[in-house]
Amino acid sequence: MAVTGRAGSIPPRSMWSDPDTGTTEEAAFVGPSGRRILTFVHRPTAGSVDHGVVLCGSLYEDFQVNYRSELLIARALARRGCAAVRFQYRGVGNSDDLPGGMTFDTMLADARAAVCRLASSPAAQRLTFVGSRLGALVAAELAEGDDGSQLVLWSPIVDGADFFRGMSRASRLAGVRAVARKRKPEGETQGHGTVDGALEMLGNLVDPVSREDLQKRRLPPTIGSRRVLLVQLGLGDAVNEQYSDLVSRWSPNGAGVDVLRVRLRQLWMVPDKWEPTEDSPTTR
Repeated sequence: MAVTGRAGSIPPRSMWSDPDTGTTEEAAFVGPSGRRILTFVHRPTAGSVDHGVVLCGSLYEDFQVNYRSELLIARALARRGCAAVRFQYRGVGNSDDLPGGMTFDTMLADARAAVCRLASSPAAQRLTFVGSRLGALVAAELAEGDDGSQLVLWSPIVDGADFFRGMSRASRLAGVRAVARKRKPEGETQGHGTVDGALEMLGNLVDPVSREDLQKRRLPPTIGSRRVLLVQLGLGDAVNEQYSDLVSRWSPNGAGVDVLRVRLRQLWMVPDKWEPTEDSPTTR
């Protein structure tokens, strides 16, 4: 039976297997009508699963730029005997709309639904939460509620206000570039405007409720006694000052924090084009 609404005619559940990699992927909508989220579970086709990984993505421009990387990571984990779940928050992608606007609480509720989705598959109880960019705030909150879990923060946003400040600056820069390319009079093209009360940033509509709520959110001052891998992307050799502060606050409270510096130019800030495939680092 087809599902109507935002997801169009996508079946409510679809599964396929790859005999070459020995993995299975299953897409399914989770939740009641009008509050569904789209989830993807990646797991080995046969054999036991010794670990579960919950991938908490980001929003807006980050959602699009990081989508392929998160898919490749989930598939790589499945090939290595792990079960991984990806999902789309309500108001994002093919999940149901959220008329009142996304908030941290709605994102967290959707992430918990994805955790339950993973638990219903043949996945081990041992979990690792992975948070990309703004999704790091969600992953950290989930980890705090699971004493035995581990945490991976991929280029995390430490302060929600920084995220929207960066988007605003990038939007204005994109507007300046558009003016230069089209040679329009100064002031004719703006970095961002409003559409039905929502602010347009980099081609994304940001609900004022979402911005007001999310820009107040920060990574927690403590993270408990757990292993944490913090991945820093960029071309510099020094550890980001905000990340250094996280390490200094989390480590004395029992967390084992490792910082992995990956030399990679980040594309989310006004990407003019996608990186050529040959220039992208191998997914590890």
